[in-house]
Amino acid sequence: MLNEFEIQLVAAIAESRPVCFEPEEKAVLRAEVLRRLLLEMPPDGKMTKVALPGRCLTIEGALIEGRVELDDARGGEGGEIPALVFRRCTFDSGFSGNHGRFARLGFLDCQFEAPPRPESPSISLNGATIGSDVDISDSRGLTEEGAFWVEARGALVDGMFVAARARLRGPVPREKAPDTEYGRLALHLGQAHVTGDMILMPGFAAIGGMSIQNARVDGDIWARGALFTTGEGSAFKASYARLAGYVSFGTNPGEDGVPERTKVVGKMDFYGAEIGGSVELTGAMVGWSDSSPLAQKADYLALGFYRAKIDGHVTMEAEIASDHGMPFEAYGLVSLDAVEIGTFLSLNGAELNAALGPHPPGMAGLSLNHARIGASCGGVRRWAPRRRRHTCPPATVRFPVEGCTWRATWCWTALPSRAISTAPAR
Repeated sequence: MLNEFEIQLVAAIAESRPVCFEPEEKAVLRAEVLRRLLLEMPPDGKMTKVALPGRCLTIEGALIEGRVELDDARGGEGGEIPALVFRRCTFDSGFSGNHGRFARLGFLDCQFEAPPRPESPSISLNGATIGSDVDISDSRGLTEEGAFWVEARGALVDGMFVAARARLRGPVPREKAPDTEYGRLALHLGQAHVTGDMILMPGFAAIGGMSIQNARVDGDIWARGALFTTGEGSAFKASYARLAGYVSFGTNPGEDGVPERTKVVGKMDFYGAEIGGSVELTGAMVGWSDSSPLAQKADYLALGFYRAKIDGHVTMEAEIASDHGMPFEAYGLVSLDAVEIGTFLSLNGAELNAALGPHPPGMAGLSLNHARIGASCGGVRRWAPRRRRHTCPPATVRFPVEGCTWRATWCWTALPSRAISTAPAR
Protein backbone atom coordinates (compact mmCIF):
# COMPACT_ATOMS: atom_id res chain seq x y z
CA MET A 1 0.00 0.00 0.00
CA LEU A 2 1.25 3.46 -0.88
CA ASN A 3 1.79 6.05 1.84
CA GLU A 4 0.36 9.57 1.55
CA PHE A 5 3.56 11.00 0.05
CA GLU A 6 3.81 8.28 -2.57
CA ILE A 7 0.18 8.97 -3.52
CA GLN A 8 1.15 12.64 -4.03
CA LEU A 9 4.07 11.51 -6.18
CA VAL A 10 1.80 9.36 -8.38
CA ALA A 11 -0.58 12.30 -8.79
CA ALA A 12 2.27 14.65 -9.69
CA ILE A 13 3.56 12.23 -12.33
CA ALA A 14 0.07 11.87 -13.81
CA GLU A 15 -0.17 15.68 -14.04
CA SER A 16 3.39 16.10 -15.40
CA ARG A 17 4.47 18.44 -12.61
CA PRO A 18 7.25 18.38 -10.00
CA VAL A 19 6.51 17.12 -6.52
CA CYS A 20 7.80 19.29 -3.67
CA PHE A 21 7.64 18.49 0.03
CA GLU A 22 8.29 20.93 2.85
CA PRO A 23 10.82 19.94 5.55
CA GLU A 24 8.16 19.82 8.26
CA GLU A 25 6.23 17.21 6.28
CA LYS A 26 9.09 14.69 6.69
CA ALA A 27 8.09 13.01 3.46
CA VAL A 28 9.29 9.43 2.93
CA LEU A 29 9.39 7.75 -0.47
CA ARG A 30 10.32 4.10 -0.68
CA ALA A 31 13.02 3.30 -3.24
CA GLU A 32 11.11 0.30 -4.57
CA VAL A 33 8.01 2.39 -5.29
CA LEU A 34 10.16 4.98 -7.05
CA ARG A 35 11.87 2.27 -9.09
CA ARG A 36 8.55 0.82 -10.26
CA LEU A 37 7.25 4.27 -11.22
CA LEU A 38 10.39 5.08 -13.21
CA LEU A 39 10.12 1.76 -15.05
CA GLU A 40 6.40 2.48 -15.71
CA MET A 41 5.26 -0.47 -13.62
CA PRO A 42 2.28 -0.46 -11.22
CA PRO A 43 3.74 1.22 -8.11
CA ASP A 44 2.19 -1.23 -5.62
CA GLY A 45 1.56 -4.22 -7.86
CA LYS A 46 -2.16 -3.46 -7.99
CA MET A 47 -2.68 0.00 -9.44
CA THR A 48 -2.64 0.74 -13.11
CA LYS A 49 0.83 1.79 -14.28
CA VAL A 50 1.50 5.50 -14.48
CA ALA A 51 3.19 6.94 -17.58
CA LEU A 52 6.15 9.20 -16.86
CA PRO A 53 6.14 12.79 -18.07
CA GLY A 54 7.95 13.19 -21.34
CA ARG A 55 10.60 15.63 -20.20
CA CYS A 56 11.51 15.65 -16.49
CA LEU A 57 10.55 14.26 -13.09
CA THR A 58 11.61 16.49 -10.19
CA ILE A 59 11.39 15.37 -6.56
CA GLU A 60 12.17 17.89 -3.84
CA GLY A 61 12.50 17.58 -0.07
CA ALA A 62 11.95 13.82 0.36
CA LEU A 63 13.73 11.07 2.28
CA ILE A 64 14.42 8.21 -0.13
CA GLU A 65 14.18 5.05 1.96
CA GLY A 66 16.24 2.17 0.60
CA ARG A 67 18.67 2.05 -2.30
CA VAL A 68 17.26 3.15 -5.66
CA GLU A 69 18.10 0.18 -7.91
CA LEU A 70 17.99 1.13 -11.57
CA ASP A 71 20.78 -1.03 -12.96
CA ASP A 72 20.21 -1.76 -16.68
CA ALA A 73 17.11 0.46 -16.58
CA ARG A 74 15.44 1.55 -19.81
CA GLY A 75 12.53 3.79 -20.62
CA GLY A 76 9.66 3.03 -22.95
CA GLU A 77 10.59 0.96 -26.02
CA GLY A 78 14.13 0.58 -24.69
CA GLY A 79 14.86 4.29 -24.74
CA GLU A 80 16.00 6.69 -22.04
CA ILE A 81 14.34 7.19 -18.71
CA PRO A 82 13.16 10.84 -18.70
CA ALA A 83 15.28 13.40 -16.88
CA LEU A 84 15.36 12.69 -13.14
CA VAL A 85 16.22 15.49 -10.72
CA PHE A 86 16.38 15.27 -6.92
CA ARG A 87 16.52 18.52 -4.93
CA ARG A 88 17.18 18.71 -1.18
CA CYS A 89 16.57 14.98 -0.85
CA THR A 90 18.19 12.60 1.61
CA PHE A 91 19.21 9.11 0.51
CA ASP A 92 19.66 6.58 3.28
CA SER A 93 21.18 3.92 0.97
CA GLY A 94 22.20 5.67 -2.24
CA PHE A 95 21.40 5.40 -5.94
CA SER A 96 22.48 2.79 -8.48
CA GLY A 97 22.03 3.15 -12.23
CA ASN A 98 24.82 0.98 -13.61
CA HIS A 99 24.45 0.42 -17.38
CA GLY A 100 21.14 2.27 -17.35
CA ARG A 101 19.99 4.86 -19.89
CA PHE A 102 18.89 8.26 -18.57
CA ALA A 103 18.02 11.53 -20.29
CA ARG A 104 19.58 13.60 -17.47
CA LEU A 105 20.45 13.14 -13.80
CA GLY A 106 20.57 15.73 -11.06
CA PHE A 107 21.30 15.38 -7.35
CA LEU A 108 21.14 19.00 -6.19
CA ASP A 109 21.80 19.88 -2.54
CA CYS A 110 21.22 16.25 -1.56
CA GLN A 111 22.59 14.38 1.45
CA PHE A 112 23.71 10.76 1.46
CA GLU A 113 24.08 8.33 4.31
CA ALA A 114 26.82 5.74 3.96
CA PRO A 115 25.33 2.72 2.13
CA PRO A 116 24.87 -0.44 4.23
CA ARG A 117 27.39 -2.30 2.05
CA PRO A 118 30.78 -0.55 2.24
CA GLU A 119 31.63 -1.57 -1.34
CA SER A 120 28.60 0.29 -2.73
CA PRO A 121 29.17 3.90 -3.84
CA SER A 122 26.67 6.54 -2.81
CA ILE A 123 25.94 7.10 -6.53
CA SER A 124 26.92 4.32 -8.93
CA LEU A 125 26.67 4.93 -12.68
CA ASN A 126 29.26 2.54 -14.06
CA GLY A 127 28.67 1.95 -17.76
CA ALA A 128 25.57 4.16 -17.79
CA THR A 129 24.51 6.41 -20.68
CA ILE A 130 23.24 9.86 -19.78
CA GLY A 131 21.87 11.86 -22.71
CA SER A 132 22.60 15.26 -21.16
CA ASP A 133 24.18 16.67 -17.98
CA VAL A 134 25.00 15.01 -14.69
CA ASP A 135 24.82 17.53 -11.83
CA ILE A 136 25.72 16.76 -8.21
CA SER A 137 26.16 20.38 -7.10
CA ASP A 138 25.97 21.10 -3.35
CA SER A 139 25.60 17.42 -2.50
CA ARG A 140 27.48 15.88 0.44
CA GLY A 141 27.47 13.22 3.11
CA LEU A 142 24.86 13.28 5.86
CA THR A 143 27.54 14.15 8.42
CA GLU A 144 30.74 16.16 8.16
CA GLU A 145 32.87 13.00 8.15
CA GLY A 146 30.34 10.79 6.40
CA ALA A 147 31.23 9.06 3.14
CA PHE A 148 29.77 10.35 -0.12
CA TRP A 149 31.47 8.83 -3.14
CA VAL A 150 30.53 8.60 -6.78
CA GLU A 151 31.52 6.05 -9.41
CA ALA A 152 30.82 6.43 -13.13
CA ARG A 153 33.54 4.24 -14.65
CA GLY A 154 32.99 3.76 -18.36
CA ALA A 155 29.91 6.00 -18.38
CA LEU A 156 28.91 8.21 -21.32
CA VAL A 157 27.80 11.69 -20.25
CA ASP A 158 26.56 13.43 -23.39
CA GLY A 159 26.75 16.86 -21.77
CA MET A 160 28.49 18.46 -18.80
CA PHE A 161 29.54 16.95 -15.50
CA VAL A 162 28.87 19.58 -12.81
CA ALA A 163 29.89 19.37 -9.16
CA ALA A 164 29.89 22.95 -7.86
CA ARG A 165 30.29 23.05 -4.06
CA ALA A 166 29.98 19.26 -3.87
CA ARG A 167 31.86 17.72 -0.93
CA LEU A 168 32.81 14.15 -1.80
CA ARG A 169 34.52 11.85 0.66
CA GLY A 170 35.69 8.38 -0.24
CA PRO A 171 35.36 5.34 2.04
CA VAL A 172 38.10 4.44 4.49
CA PRO A 173 41.04 3.18 2.37
CA ARG A 174 41.70 -0.55 2.50
CA GLU A 175 44.97 -1.78 3.99
CA LYS A 176 46.47 -3.17 0.77
CA ALA A 177 44.59 -1.22 -1.86
CA PRO A 178 46.81 -0.75 -4.97
CA ASP A 179 46.95 2.46 -7.00
CA THR A 180 44.90 1.05 -9.87
CA GLU A 181 41.91 2.10 -11.90
CA TYR A 182 39.73 -0.03 -9.59
CA GLY A 183 40.54 1.83 -6.38
CA ARG A 184 37.71 3.19 -4.27
CA LEU A 185 37.88 6.96 -4.64
CA ALA A 186 35.73 9.96 -3.79
CA LEU A 187 35.05 10.48 -7.51
CA HIS A 188 35.89 7.80 -10.07
CA LEU A 189 35.37 8.61 -13.75
CA GLY A 190 37.92 6.20 -15.15
CA GLN A 191 37.27 5.30 -18.81
CA ALA A 192 34.27 7.64 -18.88
CA HIS A 193 33.44 9.93 -21.80
CA VAL A 194 32.16 13.44 -21.04
CA THR A 195 31.25 15.36 -24.20
CA GLY A 196 30.97 18.74 -22.46
CA ASP A 197 32.87 20.59 -19.74
CA MET A 198 33.68 19.32 -16.27
CA ILE A 199 32.81 22.01 -13.72
CA LEU A 200 34.49 21.26 -10.38
CA MET A 201 34.20 24.75 -8.92
CA PRO A 202 33.61 26.66 -6.76
CA GLY A 203 34.09 24.89 -3.45
CA PHE A 204 34.58 21.37 -4.81
CA ALA A 205 36.32 18.76 -2.65
CA ALA A 206 37.27 15.14 -3.38
CA ILE A 207 38.60 13.88 -0.05
CA GLY A 208 39.87 10.46 -0.94
CA GLY A 209 40.99 11.12 -4.51
CA MET A 210 39.61 11.56 -8.02
CA SER A 211 40.38 9.63 -11.19
CA ILE A 212 39.81 10.33 -14.86
CA GLN A 213 42.28 7.65 -15.89
CA ASN A 214 41.76 6.58 -19.51
CA ALA A 215 38.81 8.96 -19.67
CA ARG A 216 37.89 11.30 -22.50
CA VAL A 217 36.66 14.86 -21.93
CA ASP A 218 35.71 16.81 -25.05
CA GLY A 219 35.31 20.13 -23.22
CA ASP A 220 37.33 22.01 -20.61
CA ILE A 221 38.05 21.04 -17.01
CA TRP A 222 37.53 23.82 -14.47
CA ALA A 223 38.69 23.01 -10.94
CA ARG A 224 39.90 26.33 -9.58
CA GLY A 225 40.05 26.44 -5.80
CA ALA A 226 39.29 22.70 -5.50
CA LEU A 227 40.63 20.31 -2.86
CA PHE A 228 41.90 16.81 -3.67
CA THR A 229 43.41 14.48 -1.07
CA THR A 230 44.88 11.04 -1.50
CA GLY A 231 42.88 7.90 -0.79
CA GLU A 232 43.42 4.56 -2.49
CA GLY A 233 46.05 5.88 -4.86
CA SER A 234 46.69 9.34 -6.28
CA ALA A 235 44.91 12.46 -5.12
CA PHE A 236 44.20 13.28 -8.80
CA LYS A 237 44.86 10.71 -11.51
CA ALA A 238 44.58 11.54 -15.20
CA SER A 239 46.97 9.03 -16.71
CA TYR A 240 46.27 8.26 -20.38
CA ALA A 241 43.31 10.65 -20.34
CA ARG A 242 42.33 12.43 -23.57
CA LEU A 243 41.39 15.98 -22.69
CA ALA A 244 40.42 18.15 -25.65
CA GLY A 245 40.26 21.54 -23.98
CA TYR A 246 41.69 23.78 -21.29
CA VAL A 247 42.61 22.25 -17.92
CA SER A 248 42.56 24.76 -15.07
CA PHE A 249 43.59 24.11 -11.47
CA GLY A 250 44.40 27.72 -10.66
CA THR A 251 42.95 30.04 -8.05
CA ASN A 252 39.33 31.09 -7.80
CA PRO A 253 38.19 34.51 -6.54
CA GLY A 254 37.02 34.02 -2.98
CA GLU A 255 35.25 36.07 -0.35
CA ASP A 256 36.71 39.42 0.64
CA GLY A 257 39.01 39.31 -2.35
CA VAL A 258 41.13 36.46 -0.95
CA PRO A 259 41.60 33.88 -3.73
CA GLU A 260 40.88 30.21 -3.08
CA ARG A 261 43.84 28.11 -4.19
CA THR A 262 43.71 24.58 -5.51
CA LYS A 263 45.22 22.12 -3.04
CA VAL A 264 46.28 18.62 -4.03
CA VAL A 265 47.37 16.74 -0.91
CA GLY A 266 49.14 13.83 -2.55
CA LYS A 267 50.17 12.98 -6.09
CA MET A 268 48.80 14.59 -9.25
CA ASP A 269 49.48 12.35 -12.22
CA PHE A 270 49.06 13.07 -15.96
CA TYR A 271 51.16 10.10 -17.14
CA GLY A 272 50.70 9.65 -20.90
CA ALA A 273 47.80 12.10 -21.09
CA GLU A 274 46.91 13.88 -24.35
CA ILE A 275 45.73 17.45 -23.76
CA GLY A 276 44.51 19.55 -26.68
CA GLY A 277 44.58 22.84 -24.78
CA SER A 278 46.75 24.23 -21.99
CA VAL A 279 47.28 23.32 -18.34
CA GLU A 280 47.07 26.02 -15.67
CA LEU A 281 48.29 25.46 -12.11
CA THR A 282 48.68 29.10 -11.14
CA GLY A 283 48.82 29.49 -7.37
CA ALA A 284 48.17 25.80 -6.72
CA MET A 285 49.77 23.69 -3.99
CA VAL A 286 50.66 20.07 -4.85
CA GLY A 287 52.30 17.23 -2.90
CA TRP A 288 52.96 16.61 0.78
CA SER A 289 54.68 18.80 3.32
CA ASP A 290 56.17 17.40 6.52
CA SER A 291 53.21 18.77 8.43
CA SER A 292 50.77 16.63 6.47
CA PRO A 293 49.43 13.60 8.39
CA LEU A 294 49.58 11.71 5.09
CA ALA A 295 53.29 12.36 4.53
CA GLN A 296 54.22 8.90 5.77
CA LYS A 297 52.34 7.43 2.77
CA ALA A 298 53.94 9.77 0.29
CA ASP A 299 55.90 8.75 -2.72
CA TYR A 300 58.39 11.32 -3.93
CA LEU A 301 56.38 12.38 -7.00
CA ALA A 302 54.20 15.42 -6.40
CA LEU A 303 53.27 16.28 -10.01
CA GLY A 304 53.93 14.10 -13.03
CA PHE A 305 53.58 14.74 -16.77
CA TYR A 306 55.73 11.82 -17.92
CA ARG A 307 55.18 11.19 -21.66
CA ALA A 308 52.22 13.60 -21.72
CA LYS A 309 51.45 15.56 -24.89
CA ILE A 310 50.14 19.08 -24.41
CA ASP A 311 49.31 21.19 -27.47
CA GLY A 312 49.22 24.47 -25.57
CA HIS A 313 51.29 25.72 -22.64
CA VAL A 314 51.84 24.73 -19.02
CA THR A 315 51.87 27.41 -16.33
CA MET A 316 53.02 26.80 -12.77
CA GLU A 317 53.19 30.42 -11.73
CA ALA A 318 52.47 32.71 -8.83
CA GLU A 319 48.97 34.18 -8.65
CA ILE A 320 49.33 37.96 -9.02
CA ALA A 321 45.84 39.09 -9.94
CA SER A 322 45.02 40.03 -6.31
CA ASP A 323 46.85 41.60 -3.39
CA HIS A 324 47.18 38.12 -1.84
CA GLY A 325 49.71 36.68 -4.28
CA MET A 326 50.14 32.93 -3.93
CA PRO A 327 53.04 31.04 -5.49
CA PHE A 328 52.71 27.68 -7.14
CA GLU A 329 54.11 25.29 -4.53
CA ALA A 330 55.20 21.69 -5.00
CA TYR A 331 56.35 19.42 -2.17
CA GLY A 332 58.17 16.59 -3.90
CA LEU A 333 59.38 15.95 -7.45
CA VAL A 334 57.83 17.78 -10.39
CA SER A 335 58.49 15.50 -13.35
CA LEU A 336 58.18 16.65 -16.95
CA ASP A 337 60.29 13.81 -18.31
CA ALA A 338 59.59 13.04 -21.98
CA VAL A 339 56.79 15.62 -22.03
CA GLU A 340 55.84 17.43 -25.23
CA ILE A 341 54.59 21.00 -24.72
CA GLY A 342 53.47 22.84 -27.83
CA THR A 343 54.23 26.45 -26.85
CA PHE A 344 55.88 27.29 -23.52
CA LEU A 345 56.43 26.30 -19.91
CA SER A 346 56.26 29.05 -17.29
CA LEU A 347 57.54 28.76 -13.71
CA ASN A 348 57.43 32.45 -12.85
CA GLY A 349 57.22 32.82 -9.08
CA ALA A 350 57.02 29.06 -8.47
CA GLU A 351 58.42 27.45 -5.32
CA LEU A 352 59.59 23.88 -5.66
CA ASN A 353 60.05 22.88 -2.04
CA ALA A 354 61.68 19.51 -2.56
CA ALA A 355 63.49 19.63 0.78
CA LEU A 356 60.19 20.00 2.65
CA GLY A 357 58.49 17.02 1.07
CA PRO A 358 59.09 13.25 1.03
CA HIS A 359 62.07 13.62 -1.26
CA PRO A 360 64.99 11.14 -1.57
CA PRO A 361 68.28 12.87 -0.73
CA GLY A 362 70.23 14.08 -3.73
CA MET A 363 67.37 14.01 -6.23
CA ALA A 364 66.29 17.08 -8.17
CA GLY A 365 62.95 18.75 -7.56
CA LEU A 366 62.31 19.51 -11.24
CA SER A 367 63.04 16.90 -13.88
CA LEU A 368 62.99 17.62 -17.62
CA ASN A 369 64.75 14.56 -19.04
CA HIS A 370 64.02 14.17 -22.77
CA ALA A 371 61.42 16.95 -22.63
CA ARG A 372 60.46 18.81 -25.80
CA ILE A 373 59.09 22.29 -25.32
CA GLY A 374 58.17 24.72 -28.06
CA ALA A 375 59.79 24.35 -31.47
CA SER A 376 60.66 20.68 -31.10
CA CYS A 377 57.01 19.64 -30.91
CA GLY A 378 55.56 21.89 -33.56
CA GLY A 379 55.13 25.11 -31.60
CA VAL A 380 56.49 28.53 -32.42
CA ARG A 381 60.10 28.86 -31.36
CA ARG A 382 59.82 32.02 -29.36
CA TRP A 383 59.14 33.10 -25.81
CA ALA A 384 55.53 34.26 -25.62
CA PRO A 385 54.61 35.45 -22.11
CA ARG A 386 51.27 37.12 -21.52
CA ARG A 387 51.24 40.78 -20.65
CA ARG A 388 51.07 41.38 -16.93
CA ARG A 389 50.64 44.40 -14.74
CA HIS A 390 53.36 43.18 -12.37
CA THR A 391 56.71 41.54 -12.93
CA CYS A 392 57.00 38.02 -11.52
CA PRO A 393 60.28 36.86 -10.00
CA PRO A 394 61.98 33.86 -11.59
CA ALA A 395 61.24 30.44 -10.12
CA THR A 396 62.57 29.77 -6.65
CA VAL A 397 63.92 26.21 -6.56
CA ARG A 398 64.76 24.67 -3.20
CA PHE A 399 66.61 21.38 -2.88
CA PRO A 400 68.25 19.40 -0.09
CA VAL A 401 71.65 19.62 -1.80
CA GLU A 402 73.02 23.13 -2.18
CA GLY A 403 73.52 24.10 -5.79
CA CYS A 404 71.40 21.23 -7.14
CA THR A 405 68.62 22.91 -9.03
CA TRP A 406 67.21 20.87 -11.86
CA ARG A 407 68.27 18.09 -14.18
CA ALA A 408 67.69 17.75 -17.90
CA THR A 409 69.06 15.22 -20.37
CA TRP A 410 68.39 16.02 -24.02
CA CYS A 411 65.92 18.71 -23.07
CA TRP A 412 64.96 20.73 -26.13
CA THR A 413 63.29 23.92 -24.99
CA ALA A 414 62.41 27.28 -26.44
CA LEU A 415 62.59 28.91 -23.00
CA PRO A 416 65.23 31.54 -22.27
CA SER A 417 67.67 30.79 -19.50
CA ARG A 418 66.08 33.35 -17.24
CA ALA A 419 62.85 31.35 -17.08
CA ILE A 420 64.32 28.94 -14.52
CA SER A 421 66.48 30.25 -11.73
CA THR A 422 69.56 28.14 -11.06
CA ALA A 423 70.56 30.01 -7.92
CA PRO A 424 70.25 28.01 -4.70
CA ALA A 425 67.47 29.23 -2.39
CA ARG A 426 68.58 31.18 0.62
